Amino acid sequence: MDSTRDTGVDTIAQMVSTSDGTTWTPLTPIGPETWSFWRIKEQAGVYYSAAYLDGDQSVSLFSSADGVAWTKGAQVYGIAADTPLETELTFMPSGKLLALVRMDGTDQELLGDFGRLRTKICWADPPYSQFACPAEFDGERLDGPLSFFHDGRLFVVARQHLGADDRKRTALYEITGDFDGGGALAIKEWGELPSAGDTSYAGVANIDADHALLSWYSGNLQKDEGWALAMFDITDIWQGTIDFTKLN
Repeated sequence: MDSTRDTGVDTIAQMVSTSDGTTWTPLTPIGPETWSFWRIKEQAGVYYSAAYLDGDQSVSLFSSADGVAWTKGAQVYGIAADTPLETELTFMPSGKLLALVRMDGTDQELLGDFGRLRTKICWADPPYSQFACPAEFDGERLDGPLSFFHDGRLFVVARQHLGADDRKRTALYEITGDFDGGGALAIKEWGELPSAGDTSYAGVANIDADHALLSWYSGNLQKDEGWALAMFDITDIWQGTIDFTKLN
C-alpha cells in the first residue's frame, strides 16, 4: 500500500519459520495491529524489536520470550513531528542498548532531498524500561538501517541521500565512540555499494574473521532514477563481500 508516513495501513507484523531454508510455515500474526516491527534482535535469550506506529508517530520497544507472543514496553522515541520510523537496535558488550531512530522530518524533508538529514541516538540500560535520546547524527539519515559488530567495530549499512536531485545509494558506515558508557558517538562513511533508485534494506552474514557477505536491493544503476520515481520501478537483490582488512 502506498501511503505517506504509513498512514492508515493497519499494519500487522507476521512471522514465518523454516528448519531447512526450503519449506516455510504459513504466515502467522505476531504483533498488535498498527505496529510495524523492525529488525528483531536477541539478547540473553529474549527477543526485541523496535516497532513504529502507523503514521510514523512513535517508536516503542517490544519483547518476546519465544518470538511469537510479544509485549509492548518502553517508548523509544515519541516526537511525532520528527516522523520517527525504522529503528535499529544494537546491544553493546556491557548490555546497554543503542537505538538508532530514522527521522523523516517535515513534509518537505520526507524524500531526503531538502532540509535536515538526522538520525536520533537513544540509549537504555537493562532491563530497557526507559530510553534517553541525548544526541543525533546531523547530516546522516539512516534509512532501512542494518547494524552489526565485526571484530569489536560497529558498522551500519543504510540508504544514503545524495542531495536535491533525489538520487540515493546504499552505503557502509562505521560508528565509533563511547559504546559502553552511552556517551558521544561519531559516524564515518566508508563508501557506497553498487546501488541506485530505490535501494538499501541490507542483510549480513559473517564468512570468516576478515569477511562478511552483504545483501541489499537496488534499482537500475544505469538509469539512476530519483527515489520518488524509482519506488514504482523494479529492483534487484544484490550480494557483495566486505573485506574488513581494507577498512583501516
